[in-house]
Amino acid sequence: ILKESIDLDKDRAKGPVYVYYFRSVTKMAMKGDTDTAAVVDAYDMLSDYIDINLKRNESNEKKYNQWINIQGNIENTFEPFAQCPDLVRIYQQKYDADPTNPDLLKKIVKLLDKKKCVEDPLYFESTVSLYELEPSPESAYLIGKMYLKQERYTEAIPYMEAATEMEDT
Repeated sequence: ILKESIDLDKDRAKGPVYVYYFRSVTKMAMKGDTDTAAVVDAYDMLSDYIDINLKRNESNEKKYNQWINIQGNIENTFEPFAQCPDLVRIYQQKYDADPTNPDLLKKIVKLLDKKKCVEDPLYFESTVSLYELEPSPESAYLIGKMYLKQERYTEAIPYMEAATEMEDT
């Protein structure tokens, strides 16, 4: 019933519907009634809808904070199911479809970093793409650090220098 409600309302569904639906999917996965891929797919769909609602309510602090809480609730529930191969599978497709979307790139970098999936090429590609769109000392440092890990020192130097020279408010 919750899934049907979300399918009908999409990004216009109420936040608690997302939370209860996601909890239901995770409980089903824990019982073996569905696989973890269903949890990852549900997370992907719901996180897109939540992002839309966050943007929609940027000017309304109360509603915006409610959506932040809903996002946090779903992310906490998702934590045990988030494995690097599943995340990369989903977000590689999204990256390939829209590699110049800064919001998507921030989401990919944040999620892969949080789940310690920083060795995957998608993390590197997303960080470089984000740096090209929105240069920052943090992203320059991350890129430089990744090049250092790969022992590509001459490529790391310009990014490390940029990280120290850029202004950061």
